[in-house]
Amino acid sequence: LVRASRVLSTKDWRRWEWGSVLAALQGPLMTPSVTAEVLRTKFFRRLGGLFRCELSSKAPFACMPWTVESLPLLHVLVAWITPLLRCPEGLAFLRGDRRGQLVRQVAKALAAAVEGGGAGAGAQRSAFSRQQLSRSHARDFLALVGFLSASEAGMRLLEEEEILETLKASASSAATAHIAR
Repeated sequence: LVRASRVLSTKDWRRWEWGSVLAALQGPLMTPSVTAEVLRTKFFRRLGGLFRCELSSKAPFACMPWTVESLPLLHVLVAWITPLLRCPEGLAFLRGDRRGQLVRQVAKALAAAVEGGGAGAGAQRSAFSRQQLSRSHARDFLALVGFLSASEAGMRLLEEEEILETLKASASSAATAHIAR
C-alpha cells in the first residue's frame, strides 16, 4: 500500500493515490513495528511536508482553501499522526525530524499569533489569523490539537510545546480570541 500510494515515487502530492495513503495509514501502519520500518523511508516525511504549519508554497495544506471536497485531507492528517503516536520511533520523529515537527510548528505559529495580538502585517501572514482560519485548512491544525488531547502521548506533546497554555492566553485576549473559539 505504501508503494501503491506513489508518495515514495513523487514529491508532487497531487499525484499521490490518496485512497492508498489512507488505507496504509489506517491499516498496516497501525502496527508499531511496521511504522518503525516505514519511518526509514520518505513516506512519513513527505506527508509531514505537505502538512507543515506555515503559509508558503512549500506547505500547501495550510494555504489550501477549505472546501468540502478537500476535507478528506483532514482525515489523512489525523491518520498520519495516529501511528506515529503509537510507537517510540514515531514519537521521536514527531519531536526531532524537521518534517515531523508539526506539533512544534503549530505551537510556534500559535505563540506568534498570540504574542502579536492579531495586529500588524505579520499577523495577516499567520496561519492563525482570522482570515486564514475562516477560509483555509489552517483551522484543521486546531482540530488536530483536539485530536491529540484525546491520547496520553498526544497530551504529552501538547504539554511539551505549551499549546494548551497558549490557547488559554489567546482566549483571554479580544484580539486573538478567534483562535480558541
